[in-house]
Amino acid sequence: LVFDVKADGWFHLLSALGDLPLGAAVVFSSIAGRFGNDGQTDYSAANDLLCKQVSAFRHSRPGTLGIALDWTAWGGIG
Repeated sequence: LVFDVKADGWFHLLSALGDLPLGAAVVFSSIAGRFGNDGQTDYSAANDLLCKQVSAFRHSRPGTLGIALDWTAWGGIG
């Protein structure tokens, strides 16, 4: 479920944009996408997907800057 929310949202956004010029794409991700997180495989995979997608803009959309902000855990949240 968590994977679908992030992945489907991302791909629907790209589909809606089509070939429109895009100066930058900024996504909020998590370091869990890089290092994993016990019991949260889907969350980690979804965040890794977002990072890889914006990184791929170097080839798929050369004029678009792709930025992934990989947050760490926030104290006092959740």
